[in-house]
Amino acid sequence: MYLVLLEIMAFIVSLISLRMNYPLFRWICAILLLTVINEGILVPYFKGEGMVNNVIFYNVFSLADMTVWSILFYKIHEKRSYKIFTAAAYALFMLYSLIELVFINGWHQFHTDSFRVYNICIIISAIFYFYEKLREVYHNLLTDPLFWVTAACFLYHSLLFVNFTTLSQTEYWKTPNAARFYFILQDTASTFYYFLLSCSFLVCYFSYYRRAQT
Repeated sequence: MYLVLLEIMAFIVSLISLRMNYPLFRWICAILLLTVINEGILVPYFKGEGMVNNVIFYNVFSLADMTVWSILFYKIHEKRSYKIFTAAAYALFMLYSLIELVFINGWHQFHTDSFRVYNICIIISAIFYFYEKLREVYHNLLTDPLFWVTAACFLYHSLLFVNFTTLSQTEYWKTPNAARFYFILQDTASTFYYFLLSCSFLVCYFSYYRRAQT
């Protein structure tokens, strides 16, 4: 319930993007809407009915999520080399994901291995953005909504990578409280993610209307 409330909060805040001429933030609004539908409606309903393994919905949603964020980082980056990396990375982890889902583990098991490749690619893309901003003489983070978007992705995927890596470590899961620490890390990642995305929309909103008034 806590995560669903976070997702709903972030989606409600993202609705302010509909009043601004920033297509990139509308993409984020759309993926947040899909998140709310998946986590708040589809997964609980089918889990309760016992009709379909809810992991299928997570797998389908993850492919949409991977596509949207790849498009966003392609648009965020200005350097051609970064754009090429984003496009190549998308082709790599999407192909790996489909192979894992169709031929290796099936749709009833989450594609953890290929998703970790996606985690790494998003982390690298975020580092590219941070590096370019560090090279500037002065950069005001309070007026840069893309920084908060990138920070959200960097923290979220870094923690997710650690969590998904533990799933392949059999010995780790024999330790006491392993499952508890897993969910704590998962909740921490989601908290950073949705809170920082909400901040990015607010920064974008106030920056947009500040410029409109001058």
